Amino acid sequence: MLSDYVNIFQGTSSTFTLSYGNTLPLAAIPRGMNHWTIQTSEEHWLFNYNEPKVQGIRMTHQPSPWIRDYSALTFMPQTGELISGASFRSSIYRKSDGVFTPYFMELNLFRYRTKFSFAPTERGAAFQIEFPDENKEKRLIISTPTDKAEFKLSTDGKRLEGYTKHHNGGMPENGAAYFVILFDEPVISNSRFSGGIALEFSRSSRKCEYKIASSFISIAQAEINLKREVLPFSLDEIKNQGAEIWEKHLSKIQIETSNDEYRKTFYSCLYRSFIFPRKFHEFDINKKMLHYSPFDGKIHEGPLYTDNGFWDTYRTLFPLLSIIDREIFGEMCAGFLNAYKEGGWLPQWMSPGYRDCMIGTHASAVLAQAIMADVKGFDYELAYEAMKKDATTPSDIPGVGRTGLEEYIKLGYLPADKIPHSASVTMDYAANDFCLALVAEKLGRKDDAAIWRERSKNYRNVFSQEVNFMRGRNADGSWIPFDEFDWGGPYIEGGAWQSTWAVPHEQEDLMTLMGGKEKFAAKLEKIFSTPPYFNAGTYKTEIHEMTEMAVAEFGQYAHSNQPVHNVIYLLNTAGRPDKTRHWVRKVLTEMYNSGEKGFPGDEDNGEMAAWYVLSSCGIFPACPGKTDYFLGTSLFDKAVLHLENGNCIKINRSSNGKNSINGTETEALSVKISGREGLDLQIP
Repeated sequence: MLSDYVNIFQGTSSTFTLSYGNTLPLAAIPRGMNHWTIQTSEEHWLFNYNEPKVQGIRMTHQPSPWIRDYSALTFMPQTGELISGASFRSSIYRKSDGVFTPYFMELNLFRYRTKFSFAPTERGAAFQIEFPDENKEKRLIISTPTDKAEFKLSTDGKRLEGYTKHHNGGMPENGAAYFVILFDEPVISNSRFSGGIALEFSRSSRKCEYKIASSFISIAQAEINLKREVLPFSLDEIKNQGAEIWEKHLSKIQIETSNDEYRKTFYSCLYRSFIFPRKFHEFDINKKMLHYSPFDGKIHEGPLYTDNGFWDTYRTLFPLLSIIDREIFGEMCAGFLNAYKEGGWLPQWMSPGYRDCMIGTHASAVLAQAIMADVKGFDYELAYEAMKKDATTPSDIPGVGRTGLEEYIKLGYLPADKIPHSASVTMDYAANDFCLALVAEKLGRKDDAAIWRERSKNYRNVFSQEVNFMRGRNADGSWIPFDEFDWGGPYIEGGAWQSTWAVPHEQEDLMTLMGGKEKFAAKLEKIFSTPPYFNAGTYKTEIHEMTEMAVAEFGQYAHSNQPVHNVIYLLNTAGRPDKTRHWVRKVLTEMYNSGEKGFPGDEDNGEMAAWYVLSSCGIFPACPGKTDYFLGTSLFDKAVLHLENGNCIKINRSSNGKNSINGTETEALSVKISGREGLDLQIP
């Protein structure tokens, strides 16, 4: 099975100061409402590969340690003396004699001589505890990181229900995760502690099975989820169902290669591309789709997806979904528009509701991506309305709308003496305006489109001919002092070398600003040869992205963070596809692997993984919001992307090392993706 090649530990050897992915080892159904992970710490870095002791299996919704978790429950079997504290109750486990797959985990807890296994569903899971044949206390500890929780045990000891109000933002006061748990043998006693409960079983117990489902709507809905997804099936049946679901998803792209490490890295990255955004909707007793809204605290009909940072994922993840997972992509867009209807704005970061993180209004790029690719399942007119509000209506609510919108409209750029990250924000707003222009043109709004087209050129207002970089500029038009190695200030999570290239919609014009093809290509090449020097700048300290750039030894090319992810492919625009192929291959083979240090930096909600998936197959989105793709270089002898209309994209590498798509050999190619049948490339 293709899931045999997935290493769920890829990227998990990460810390606050150095990220190799900042991922969690997750067992989950693709985009499941709940994820399940091994907890080695109660801090926001919930798991570290190098920590040998486990504190329990955690129901988690954490999209990133920087955003933190919500609605968490941790489960830990124990024998002997009751010890409730997570760090004190922990037990060594060994990866070598456990089972760790996307659809099933089994751990041996050596301290307690107990085997602990589970298989997830979308909204629940089935667990099994195998206690030792010893005459001592046997229990299950359930904890949540808040005292705003309730646990209610039935009189027969076989049902536990309750809720947790644990969150770190983005959740209204009435928000909670409700749960129902059914045990196959009774709990004979229990004891409470802050944020948790210890459930005691008979000393003679050898095997205990329990099944859980949760809901963001109510306990009654949690019971519906339990009866529908978990109760009718044994643990083995749920395990096998999960394996089939993952096989179906991973089979959307098939590769041929003799390099086993390439195969493991590819399918580990593809697995990451199916984790986020997660489903936040449920189905009532009549199978009507409902969701609790973290945007207004009410129950609504229809889909909702969450735990997604648009600043990251618009670049690669959603373009990938527009090719291989269009139906779900359409449902996601409908969910994002439900967030708009319920909260009044499109989200920039959602977990589960609005979060004030990063810059730009990149939900516009995601919606434009879907509309321009003719993805169905959502209202294009409503999408344009929401996009237009972001671009025209000032907001005083952190995390929504456009910061400094009035200045942007008045000056044509964000002033560095008033707005943080001003040059980066200006470039992002210009790219977002370009997406508005695309959608306006498609909907026949020519007058609007002309406005957005003009505004999409505002990046020119922060390009300094003097230094040949994007640069901070004050409200009076003067340029701020410049150092090519300064981070922060007018840039975000980078400096001039990393940030100047965020003009995917006007690559030819950017090339002209820099002096033409030869000078543009030379400047791009210089990124890799310039030492990875940096000044901490306004960050005042060495943030992890700085460290990761220097560790990688790729000069100023900081693949550890998203702003440079289009840079190599700009060499195609500069007429040097040979250089694109050279550097893409080096990044694929030297910066990624299938192991615990498998990413060069934060793997943000599938974006860095999707970069690998697309690039290793040989294609890459030339401009988010459009359906043009560059051809780079494929790591594989053959890659086949299966489409929902029954067609496929075939990418072959011939014996002379050149690439071909559907039989046409080429050195470099811009690929047009159609939303209909047409075109030789058979992309729907």
